[in-house]
Parts: sequence; C-alpha cells; structure tokens
Amino acid sequence: MCQLKILRATGEFLAYSNLWIALGAACLTLQFYVVSNTKLDRWILVFVFVSTLFSYSFQRIRKFRSGIQIGANLHRWIKLNVSFVLIALYVSGLLGILTSIPMSLTQFAMITLISLISFFYVVRLPGLKMNLRDVPGIKIFLISAVWSVACVALPAGDTFSTLECLMFLSVFLLIFSLAICFDIRDIGVDEPKKRTIPQMVGVSGSKWISTASYLASVLCIVLINTCWWPAQLISAAFFIPLIWYSGRKRNEFYFVLLLDGILIVQPLVYFGFNALNQ
Repeated sequence: MCQLKILRATGEFLAYSNLWIALGAACLTLQFYVVSNTKLDRWILVFVFVSTLFSYSFQRIRKFRSGIQIGANLHRWIKLNVSFVLIALYVSGLLGILTSIPMSLTQFAMITLISLISFFYVVRLPGLKMNLRDVPGIKIFLISAVWSVACVALPAGDTFSTLECLMFLSVFLLIFSLAICFDIRDIGVDEPKKRTIPQMVGVSGSKWISTASYLASVLCIVLINTCWWPAQLISAAFFIPLIWYSGRKRNEFYFVLLLDGILIVQPLVYFGFNALNQ
C-alpha cells in the first residue's frame, strides 16, 4: 500500500508539475537532431524544455486562479503545491529568456509567434469574448502547429529543406493524433460549440483518424530514410494500442503519463537505434 502511494505521488508530481510534458517536448526536439543527423544545440534543447514548462505552468495556474474546471485531482494538487508551480513558472520563464538570447532573428520570430499563440490560448483575445482555445474547430491545429514549430522549425533555424518539411509534418501529425485522444477523453465536458473531432465524427471515427494521422507521421520519417522503419515499428507497437484503448472512463494517468509518454518513448527509441548503428 505504501509503495502504491509513493508511485501515485510520483505520477502526480511528474504529470501535474508539467515536467513530464516538458521532457516530452525536449525529447521530440532531440528526435529532430537524431533523424536529421544535425549537430545537437544544447541551448535549443534547454529552451524547448523550459519554455514548455513555462507555457503549461502559466496555463494551469491561470485556469486554477480563474476557477476554470481543470479536474478535481489536478486542482487539489495545485492547491497543495501552488508555491512549487509558481517557482517553476518564474524560473522557467527566466531561463527561457536567457537561452533565447543567442538565437537568430528567424528563431526569435518563431518564438514570438508561438508565445503569442500560447498566451492567447488561455487569455481572451483583445476585443473578443473568447480565447483561441474556444474558437470552434481550431484548437487541435493550433496545438499541433505550436509543437511542430518548437520541436522542428526552431532547431532547424534558417535551414528548411525537404527533410525539415517532412520532420515538421511528422511532428504535426503525431501531435494531431495525440490531441484527438485527449479530445476523446474530454468529449463529455467540452462545449458542443468547440466542434472537436470526437464531437463531429464520434469516438470510433476519431480513433481511426488518430491512427491514420499517426501512420502518416510514421511515413514521413520513413520517407526521410527507410532505415528508421524498425524504430518506428517499435514506437507504433507502443502507441497504436493506446489510441484504441482511449476513452472517457480511463484513469487520468493513462492520458497524462502513458499517452504523453509517446513523446519520450519514440525519440528515445530513435536515439537508441541510432547509437546501435553507429
């Protein structure tokens, strides 16, 4: 019983502190460097980690203070650990500013763009009574685009060849697939006006779209280099069953740890596969 409590507390800390999703963003950026065979820029890796931590911490603390529904367990955890969340918010924000200083103008323009999208994702747009998250039908595309810019376009910098385009599309489709699963989870709480994919085509249809999106993401990587297909096969064996097991009644850790875990598992599989073939 004591071990289960420790395990649950660890899971809550990783998920609710936003460290798990920030690690996923850093790993997905690492995947870009591995697949493109580009020299690793550690500052970019650190920036993606801390900026993701900042963005998700900002969104959650704002929802918490605004009384927006965020789930009973998450609300309880933030209430007990609000000081930690605020420290993570301020420290990650400061580190994000410091690590962005050496970047080029192109990269700074990308950072400005995704920062504005992330900010207005939870803050109402000037002159409107809604934020970007509440604009019908666009939420999933915004999330996918922001992640693709942060994890591919940003490390690519001023270079954007066919390889980078395929990597960008691969990440976009992966996040799109993942976001559908979260929309399946939220189908009972999302307002009908949001017009999420599960609301429009149902749960079963959404799982097929999610699977197709993920397989298209896989295809993009294989088109870059066919040698990656064994690594993709391992990742697919992990992720596709999780898509089909998604549902409103699944434990919240199923989504925030297991499903989001593909962002960590897939890049690490690539990294290990690449190391074995050196």
